[in-house]
Amino acid sequence: MNKSDSFIIAKKQFKKMKKLLIGSVLSLFVLTGLVTMSFAFINKSEGKVENRQEDLHWFQVNTEREPDQPLTQADVTYIGQSPTPPPGTGCGGAEYQCISGFTDDQVNSSNQIIGSQMPESVASLKN
Repeated sequence: MNKSDSFIIAKKQFKKMKKLLIGSVLSLFVLTGLVTMSFAFINKSEGKVENRQEDLHWFQVNTEREPDQPLTQADVTYIGQSPTPPPGTGCGGAEYQCISGFTDDQVNSSNQIIGSQMPESVASLKN
C-alpha cells in the first residue's frame, strides 16, 4: 500500500465520520425540539399551593366557614403575601377554613377581600 492509497482510505473514513457527526447533530436538534414541544402540552398547576409560583394574599379565618364557602373581610385577618402559606394560629383541624389565600384580583390595595370571594386556596383547616 502506497501513500496515495492511504490518503484515499483516510479521505473515505473522514467522509463517513463527517456524515455520522452531521447525523448525530441533526438527531439532537430533532430530539430537543420534540422535548420542547411535549412540555407545551403538559397541564401545569391545578390550583394546588405547592405548585403555585405566584404570590397569594393569605388570611387567618376568624369565623367558622367550611372550605367550600366564600369569605368576606369581616371573616378574616390579613397575614401577608407569599407563594407559600403561613402557619397561622389555631390550625390543625379538619372542618373549617383556617388559612386561606386569595389572588391579587380578589383583594383591594388595602389588602382587604373585595365583597364575598371563594378562596383560591385553603391551606389549612381548624375545628
